[in-house]
Amino acid sequence: MRELVGLHAPSWCDATLRGIDWLGEADAAWTDPDAELYRAQLPGFLDRFGARLDAESRRIIARVGAATSGPPFLPLATPFALVHVDYRLDNLLIDDRVDPPRVTAVDWQTVGLGSPLADVAYFLGAGLEPEVRRGAEESIVRDYHRGLTTAGVGDYAWPACWTDYRRGAFAGFRITVVASMIVQQTERGDEMFTVMARRHSRHALDLGAEEFLG
Repeated sequence: MRELVGLHAPSWCDATLRGIDWLGEADAAWTDPDAELYRAQLPGFLDRFGARLDAESRRIIARVGAATSGPPFLPLATPFALVHVDYRLDNLLIDDRVDPPRVTAVDWQTVGLGSPLADVAYFLGAGLEPEVRRGAEESIVRDYHRGLTTAGVGDYAWPACWTDYRRGAFAGFRITVVASMIVQQTERGDEMFTVMARRHSRHALDLGAEEFLG
């Protein structure tokens, strides 16, 4: 999370980054091509993975596809920053020979402008088992928020940060559903996407994030 502060804080609401094509800024609610891609891949995803998921997970994954507004397919809003989008353990190199460990993020092909808290929620939702996450996430997100403040980000109160984090719980749905169906299928890949689907859906359910879906 402290590494994410280093990505987000310097680009926080930086208007000079707007309108750069390769940063992929969405410009209209629910017209992002990713939303249509999600809907197109959803039946195949549920056919392949549905039996591995509980009923509530299947329901909320399908609910995102049926929604007409809300995360994870939103136009750029405030606050925004440069976001990694696929910030998870598989994409982090951790050097524990130093204290604190040095973290290097790789796989920057999805970098763009978006909600910083989507990166935060995606990492915690994917990287921690639900029972561990529930007991730790608020303190971790508060630490991230303090890091932003220390780095000079002002005008971003804790309640707004927590609300944006809850909205960000859907960030993992897009990558899980779409990526699982467009990459080459492997046994390890299916196991990974199953875990991601279970953890991200449970994350959104635990946080009551469904209220943000229109």
